[in-house]
Amino acid sequence: MRFTLLAGGVFAVAYTQSPLFYSNQNQYLLHGFAGTPHWGHLANDWLANTLDPTPVFSTVVSATAGNYPWFWVPVLYTTVLVGYVAALVALVRRLPRRPTTPAGWAFAFGLLLLTHAALFRWLSVQLTGVDYPWNFQCGVANQYVLGAGFQPSVFGVFLVSSLAAFAYGRRAVAVAFAGAACAMHFTYLLPSTFLFLGYLTATWKVEGRRAALWLGLLMAGGLLPVVAFNAIRFQPTDAATFAEAQRLIVEVRIPHHCLVQKWLDPVAGLQIAWVVLAIALVRRTPTGLVLAVAAGTSIVLSALAAGTGYHLLLLLFPWRISVVLVPVATAIVVARLAAGLETVRVPKAVLQWTAGAIIAASFTAGIAFPLLNVGYAMNDTVEAGLLDYVNRTKKLGDVYLIPTRVPAVSGGRRGSRSTTFTPPPRPGGNLIPVDLQRFRLAAGAPIFVDFKAIPYADREVLEWYRRVLLAQRWYEERNWAAPETLHGLRAEGISCVVVPADQPIASRVYREEYADESFRVYRLEP
Repeated sequence: MRFTLLAGGVFAVAYTQSPLFYSNQNQYLLHGFAGTPHWGHLANDWLANTLDPTPVFSTVVSATAGNYPWFWVPVLYTTVLVGYVAALVALVRRLPRRPTTPAGWAFAFGLLLLTHAALFRWLSVQLTGVDYPWNFQCGVANQYVLGAGFQPSVFGVFLVSSLAAFAYGRRAVAVAFAGAACAMHFTYLLPSTFLFLGYLTATWKVEGRRAALWLGLLMAGGLLPVVAFNAIRFQPTDAATFAEAQRLIVEVRIPHHCLVQKWLDPVAGLQIAWVVLAIALVRRTPTGLVLAVAAGTSIVLSALAAGTGYHLLLLLFPWRISVVLVPVATAIVVARLAAGLETVRVPKAVLQWTAGAIIAASFTAGIAFPLLNVGYAMNDTVEAGLLDYVNRTKKLGDVYLIPTRVPAVSGGRRGSRSTTFTPPPRPGGNLIPVDLQRFRLAAGAPIFVDFKAIPYADREVLEWYRRVLLAQRWYEERNWAAPETLHGLRAEGISCVVVPADQPIASRVYREEYADESFRVYRLEP
């Protein structure tokens, strides 16, 4: 236990986490922040009043981070990181040919840091331009459990914990962990289902049909309430609206997650091979059978989704189980490697000194990187003045229009890449520019729309896209004084317009309230 807690603490520091309001946090923290009276006027934001896809997560945020986010968000994510290491260690302890000495365990932990710690990811980017260690912990399609910071996807840690609990014979605990993962983020429905199929298969093989039947009933009790809640909450308005909303999400908003032809590349193939290697190493254990069933089911459904192009199946992400399989595979392989070095009698001092060097360097960098602003690139120097001004001067009833466009997603290279330790993505490609993603949360002010943060109810998706296209048209035309534009802005309840500094608005209808080298803010006169 002491080793696990110490390793988890070191890992949490070495892994690092993003500053507040980074990337997906700008979507998933919104409902939680809007539910508190301490965060500006976000309760009046259009998106904050759409159906929340992660209500349990938002409740956690409202109860904690909504008041003191600079304290609670890092604390919550640190807890998750420690839990991640604890789950992996617990799982490995139940496998054959694991490390048996403190030196062996330290070496295995050092190898785990090589694939996770910020230092080695940053070094990889500096040397090659690509964050290669990331591929040993993330799944395919640029999906992951541990990301840059605290968001719903991190509760995929519960699925790793579920695997560990099943390995110890704690079936009810395993089911509870998987159900909790789905409750925090419904996208874990299929991964949980795939693991459950593995649990059923392993139980049937070892204990027979009756034990498997009882386990199946327990699993149904863990998943069906979550499925029913989401099915009722997000039930289709009608077939046409539902189909169009799905199309927009798949083809416009997140094709890099949904379309196999966007993410299936040699790196993804190597990740799959890595999982197969790990399964082969533990093939004679119940855990190996669970992993094999989960991986096999995922491959079959992923092929079906790719072959049919059925949007609903694509949005269920049959390949998302890879976010669990890949890091578990990494833990299995590094543990087996450390055990193998013990077997061939590599001197303990070699293992200890090697592990010590990796751990010390990772831990030191984990402290230094946040202080030196290494990684997690945001447009701080460009946006800071604007966000500070709006935060200080916003009024109740204000709605800001910010530059918005639909990025080009066609063409570009296949595959998914981590940008945590690289500069912000350029416009175009299959990533989304980070400009003003933080506006809502950093300024505490409602906005009309942005491309990054989206709703999930079908009618609201269509409304989001209407707003995006409308905002894009206004910024492309730049005809702010036209009667049609003025009527549209007023009809949509927009009070303030943010434009690039080199595109000033020359009209008496707009009063300039702020200007810097990057942006200008105009208030629309009554």
